[in-house]
Parts: sequence; C-alpha cells; structure tokens
Amino acid sequence: MNSKKNDDPLSDLDHRLKKARQVGQDARPQRRAGSAAMGVGFKIAIELVLAVLIGTGMGWFLDGWLGTSPFLLILFFFLGTGAGIMNVARASKALGQESAKTDDDGESRDENGRA
Repeated sequence: MNSKKNDDPLSDLDHRLKKARQVGQDARPQRRAGSAAMGVGFKIAIELVLAVLIGTGMGWFLDGWLGTSPFLLILFFFLGTGAGIMNVARASKALGQESAKTDDDGESRDENGRA
C-alpha cells in the first residue's frame, strides 16, 4: 500500500517531465532561427560601422602625415561610407538569393523554382 502511494507522485512527476521536455524541444528551432537572423543583422551592422571608422581613421592619419587637413579625412569618410553601404547591399543580396532558394517548408529550389 505504501509503494502504491509513492508510485503515483513519481509517475505524475515523470509525466510532467516528459511533457516539459517535449515543449522545450518544440521551441528550440524557433530560437535558433531567431538567433541566426539576429547574428546576421549584427554582422551587417558591424561591417557598416567598421568600414566608416576605418575610412575615417585612414583619412585622419593621412591628413596628419601629409598636412592636408581636413580634405583627406572628409574624402576617406565618404569612401568608407560607400564601402560599408556596398557591403550591406552585397550581404542583403546574398540573403535574398538564399531565401529564394528555399521555400517555407525548407525544401531547396533551383533557379526555376523546382524542388
């Protein structure tokens, strides 16, 4: 009689643990997709900011070395900004092509849309 009372709470606990594990496994793919998208977004943002900073830094250094202040700083700022925008456009185009190759079911498609 004592063992029957102990088995009921344990089987109830086992049932609840299995249910919680199943819910956790169902949520994992959604988290991974969201994390991957956020990672790509951060990568693109960092590339843009670094391109502007590197261009500006090069201009500042060259202005100090050649004594042409502030002309090269301004020129390289705009060159860095243009390079950063080109990187963002290239990355966005690659993401668009990648998403066009896979449909909603995750099935790969060729350029004609065939599976």
